[in-house]
Amino acid sequence: MIFTLKLDKNAGTHSLINFRESLPAANKAWPICFLALNILVFTGVTYSVLGGSPSFMSWINTHRESLLTLYGGLVLTLIVGNLVNWRLKSVLVFWSWSTPLPVAEVFKRYLPDRQGGKLEARGSCIDSLPRNPAEQEDFWFRIYSQHKAHPAVIEMRDHFLLAQELTWLSFVLLIFFGMGLITTGVLAIDTLIYAAFLILQYITASTVARSSGKRFLGNVLAVAETHKIA
Repeated sequence: MIFTLKLDKNAGTHSLINFRESLPAANKAWPICFLALNILVFTGVTYSVLGGSPSFMSWINTHRESLLTLYGGLVLTLIVGNLVNWRLKSVLVFWSWSTPLPVAEVFKRYLPDRQGGKLEARGSCIDSLPRNPAEQEDFWFRIYSQHKAHPAVIEMRDHFLLAQELTWLSFVLLIFFGMGLITTGVLAIDTLIYAAFLILQYITASTVARSSGKRFLGNVLAVAETHKIA
């Protein structure tokens, strides 16, 4: 297997730390809808657990300040989410701080004969694809930098970024709403069911994001392979 990469050695550092992609504007409505739906569910569960008012609207008026403070914090979290380091969001997806993107795992899956592979870059030739995880991340980012505009790469990258954002929000909701229920001091079946729902929501979101992330990483290698010269 031969990869032909026209790498510009003067283009700067090709490191995964420079991965700075953000959620595209077309997908930003999904996190807002996701957050709004969770706010409605939390409000309903809290009313069911606490009650004490003849009607739902009167209960909302009674607890208006507390609810506005909580929801304001969530909206602020959504706003500043773009400032959160991508590495932290990836850790919440892949559950690994040392390897926030499992490039090495994807190398094994998509390039099984990497030890016999060959990399060419403007006259220089490396006998085999890198085995060191840090070098593999650097190599992957070099390929990604070249093919980031390819439709197959864009599609899976956007899917991964959306799933990663929903995972981040699921984690924040688990903390905010979980702590919110704990402060009520009421242990009811509704509370336990909702707590289980929040945990399941985060696990589901992270599982989907993990799958999308691996497909995104693999698509970059697959696109590069289609440009190989045998």
